[in-house]
Amino acid sequence: MQDHIATVAGYLNDYKKASPNDKATYSAIFSDYITSVCWRKNHRRMNHWATIGLIGKLDRFSQVWDHLDIGKIPDAKPDPLLAKRLDNLEKQGKIGQSMEFLASRTHSGKLSELLKECQPDASHILFSQTTFKGFHDLFIAVHIAYAVLLRNMSKFGTIAGARRVFQIDANHVSNVAQLLTAILNSNALEAYLQFLGDTDALGWPTRWDS
Repeated sequence: MQDHIATVAGYLNDYKKASPNDKATYSAIFSDYITSVCWRKNHRRMNHWATIGLIGKLDRFSQVWDHLDIGKIPDAKPDPLLAKRLDNLEKQGKIGQSMEFLASRTHSGKLSELLKECQPDASHILFSQTTFKGFHDLFIAVHIAYAVLLRNMSKFGTIAGARRVFQIDANHVSNVAQLLTAILNSNALEAYLQFLGDTDALGWPTRWDS
């Protein structure tokens, strides 16, 4: 525990002093560290019935999009950092790795409108009347991807000789975790949750939803 505290304190100190460009590198390294140290705890949280129930409710909410008044959807404030991350992941061909985890046929899995707003000369407004379906699908897909990958790590971590596979999954988990963190800290998510609240579309999950 003392070593962990010293590592976190050292990271925060270095991050505070780093240039804007170096902060991205520090953040990625720290995400890898957190994944290696905390993946078991995160696995329990992401595969808890409450988390699974919430994702299930969001998944089923996709079925009623066409019956909602999208005129009530508020434009989010710009998210340049999340937009840059999504644009980079798209150029690296990695967005599809997360979108593969979409569980429902009601999702298009296509993020074309959302990714248009992520380009360097675009608005970087990632939740609006034109991007809401893409953001909704992305939010669900990244959660499912994170939960499944953590579950895979828990299996590989108990198999002798599977260290290489475990390492590959750990790298994938870290990449998804960084994207999920960026989404959770975005203005788009704030507008998305506001819209869900305004439409009374989302209740508390129960064990029956998991």
